[in-house]
Formats: sequence, structure tokens, C-alpha cells
Amino acid sequence: MNNRPKEIPPQGNLHKARGLSQAQRRMEEPDRLFQRLYEDNIAEKFSDERFAKLSGGYEAEQKDLQGKVANLQASLFRSSALKPKPLFTGYS
Repeated sequence: MNNRPKEIPPQGNLHKARGLSQAQRRMEEPDRLFQRLYEDNIAEKFSDERFAKLSGGYEAEQKDLQGKVANLQASLFRSSALKPKPLFTGYS
């Protein structure tokens, strides 16, 4: 019988859940970095070519992270959906 609370994923999914949490937090960073980069470009702290190179890198990273988050969410959903649901949970 499994006595784990529902919000704690099974041991096999713990690594995926941690990776998902990290990727979701990291997805916010490229937006902040891009905003600072844009402000520095407006202030002419570096060239337009440098801005294009750096912003392209941040956009690519964010796209990769979006794919990673989607894959991890789908994987966690599938593994939780495949687990049999208990018919009887005991007395309250």
C-alpha cells in the first residue's frame, strides 16, 4: 500500500519533477536578461551585431526550455495516469 501524499511524486519521477521545477524557474531568466540586454543596446553600450548574437542565444535557450518543460510535464502526466487508482483507501 502506498502511503505517500499525492503532492510528492514517486521516487522514479522525483528526478523529472526536480528537472521540471528547475526548467520552469530558468525559463523566467532569459526574459529578464533580454530586457537588460535591450536596455543596454538602447543606451548604446554595445553594437547592434552583439545585441543580435546575444538575444538570439537567449531566444534559443528559451525555446529549448519550453520544449523541455513540455516533455517533462507530459512524461510526469503519463506516469501518474498509468498508475492504478486504489479502489479502497481505508477507514477515516
